[in-house]
Amino acid sequence: MEQMPLTYRWYFDPAGRPINAAGVLPSMLRDYGDIDQVLAAIAPRRMLSAGGLGNTAERLPTLQQAEALFTENPVLLTDWLKW
Repeated sequence: MEQMPLTYRWYFDPAGRPINAAGVLPSMLRDYGDIDQVLAAIAPRRMLSAGGLGNTAERLPTLQQAEALFTENPVLLTDWLKW
């Protein structure tokens, strides 16, 4: 995933950033918890977060985080696929 918020708390930040409402799944927070809980539930599948927004509440061993975007630096994605 690229430039996806790693927590729903990011949407409630007082900075007031614009959001793409189509990227928010209805009732996900209520039914499944915050994004780190969803990622933990789909473990042991690996996930790559490139340019993720915000921070997870805890470090997830199956989540590899990269500051750069893989659309701008494809080696991030190809190296991750080899992992």
